[in-house]
Amino acid sequence: MPQLFCVDSNAGQWRVVPLAAPACVLAGDSGSVAVVPSSSLSPATPLLRRVGSRDPEAWTLIAAASASVRVNGQTLPSGLKLLRHRDAVQVAAAQPLFYSAERIPVVRPFPGAPEPIFCVRSKTQLQLGDPAVQCKSCSCWFVQTDSIPAFTYGPSCPICGARTALDGELEWQPVL
Repeated sequence: MPQLFCVDSNAGQWRVVPLAAPACVLAGDSGSVAVVPSSSLSPATPLLRRVGSRDPEAWTLIAAASASVRVNGQTLPSGLKLLRHRDAVQVAAAQPLFYSAERIPVVRPFPGAPEPIFCVRSKTQLQLGDPAVQCKSCSCWFVQTDSIPAFTYGPSCPICGARTALDGELEWQPVL
């Protein structure tokens, strides 16, 4: 699930805000920004919106021309920006937020596919409902059972090199 990294000014560290709703607004004052439900929308408030239904990691930033919003230091002349992993979003004079499209790998039932899918390590054909893990970087599928722990068998994905731990930790976070 994509998330925003927001500075927690009280703790002096990053606070991770999962983007679970289909849309949210970036409401800010006095140097900080809060992520709130999109029902609080006013025309000048920047809006983050999920794009499409196939790729939940695709998010766009929509802002009125009058809004003081920058992505990676650049203004939004068109009022629209498709966000990419590690983009810095700044609203007015507030601390920047960082968008992350990183997914945390979890064991879940294989959702099926129109064509046969084989585990990268074990070469086993995955069947609908099999316990499996999808690599967060290359999206390859792995069988993950007690008898065939293909995802966690090695420290990294043999295709892309992404870490294969099932510890629930994000690999990337911005530097304070």
